[in-house]
Amino acid sequence: MSDTIQNGKLIRFHFSMYTMTGECLGGTEGQPPMEYIHGETPIEPPGLENYLSGKESGHKGEVTLAPKDAYGERLLPAEESIDRIPLDQFPLDDVIPGMMFVANIDGKGDLPITIMDIQNDTAIVHYGHPLAGQSLRFEVEVLEIATANPDDRMRFGLG
Repeated sequence: MSDTIQNGKLIRFHFSMYTMTGECLGGTEGQPPMEYIHGETPIEPPGLENYLSGKESGHKGEVTLAPKDAYGERLLPAEESIDRIPLDQFPLDDVIPGMMFVANIDGKGDLPITIMDIQNDTAIVHYGHPLAGQSLRFEVEVLEIATANPDDRMRFGLG
């Protein structure tokens, strides 16, 4: 069964990610395929790796992931998930929209935050992943399944 996705295999695949209303949120179209070593290098979202497990080279399919298998449930109610943080509170001088950090927020603990916008000297942030709480649909095509060699393992920081 060398041509099925299993732990330790180098996987190359294309994907497109959609909201449940059909809006395409991105993917690998027009770009190199996604690569990872199954069971050893995590991919986002984690439910996608679970879906791919056991699939064969050439597999084309789609899967809908519930929030818990995609980017998780919302950490806070919608009205509490957006905030304004002064730019001088960030560890980098060049903060741009799309960057993600983990911040210790008083009364909330360590939370992932995403920079949504920059307004003057303030970052508009969303607590949690911006896709948290959403079900997402993925279309995937498995291009290649190979045994991960030492060079592949080094590329992914697995020594």
